[in-house]
Amino acid sequence: MKKLFYIIGGVALGAAVACSCSDDAKWTLKGNIEGATEGSVILEAANPGGYWYAIDTMDVDANGDFATAQAAAEYPDIYRLNYGGKYIYFPIDSIENLSLKTSAASFANGYELDGSEDAKLVAHVDKRLNDFLLNHRVEDLDTAQTLKRELSGMIIGNPTSVVSFYIVSKQIGGHPLFRNDNRKELGIIGAVANAYSENRPNDPRTLYLKDLWIKNRSRFSTPTDTIAASQISFPEIKALDEKGVEQSLTDVASKNKTVILNFTQYEADYSQALNLALRELYDARHDAGLQIYQIGFSPNEYQWRIAAGNQPWVTVFNGTTDANLLTYNVGSLPALFIIHNGELVERVTSVDALKSAVARYN
Repeated sequence: MKKLFYIIGGVALGAAVACSCSDDAKWTLKGNIEGATEGSVILEAANPGGYWYAIDTMDVDANGDFATAQAAAEYPDIYRLNYGGKYIYFPIDSIENLSLKTSAASFANGYELDGSEDAKLVAHVDKRLNDFLLNHRVEDLDTAQTLKRELSGMIIGNPTSVVSFYIVSKQIGGHPLFRNDNRKELGIIGAVANAYSENRPNDPRTLYLKDLWIKNRSRFSTPTDTIAASQISFPEIKALDEKGVEQSLTDVASKNKTVILNFTQYEADYSQALNLALRELYDARHDAGLQIYQIGFSPNEYQWRIAAGNQPWVTVFNGTTDANLLTYNVGSLPALFIIHNGELVERVTSVDALKSAVARYN
């Protein structure tokens, strides 16, 4: 089994930023390492040069338990736990209370992290990478298109999140996960840089992302002063429609000029207004190449089938509200995205903005 060593480099992370919170504002982490009866766990953060340094050492008791409490930093941050040279990475937004369960034998490769959606998502990202590297070399990440599409989908779900920064800045064994010498992957970095520049101008990561984008974009285009959000490949989704037929998002996108990707729940208060807006767009633009791929989350599949059967577009079922939302970094429902000419180009933040957003592409 290959071991993963991650470096997030070239940025002043939140642990190195002065805390703007009161002394009582703390985040906590409690962990248990099965099979560990002694030793210590080191909590680490990264300095402005991208090197990791210790900020706390926690003794592991006879039951394998350890804990830490740290002052909330000004900006969301990525930390890691170091246990015998094996690492678990996790994000902190402000004052979360995280819990970790793992074992001494598989500290970095078999663990459960809970307490925030971002923490679960970072754990999911690292699990996908660890699973990939069980049977591949680090260099194979360069051509791992299915994995890259999934990670890109997480980014477009919330490009301003610390998780998106974690993905585009991750290095494994000194090998960047998203390469700045690849046009499409640099575009993904640019999308995150654009989101940070617009929404988190004072975050220390913003300058790092902008510098990374600006220094490398000249390889592919004429330099300008504007960071432009770039097209991102969407994640593949295959699910059954109301008739039990598998529907592939990739197939739907390949057959239509523009696709609205919608995560929704029919039982929700917003559902009727949303579907009316979608129906208006579908009726007006379907003949011009617009399709809708709507993913339903519902505790009652039978009721979903009845409602989905009334829709003229592609409807698929994806279980309860929590099922697989984490994979797509959606966070909350409803969620709306636009796929144009086979590329995910935009996340639409409101139903009111959907009509004008679609008009830009269809």
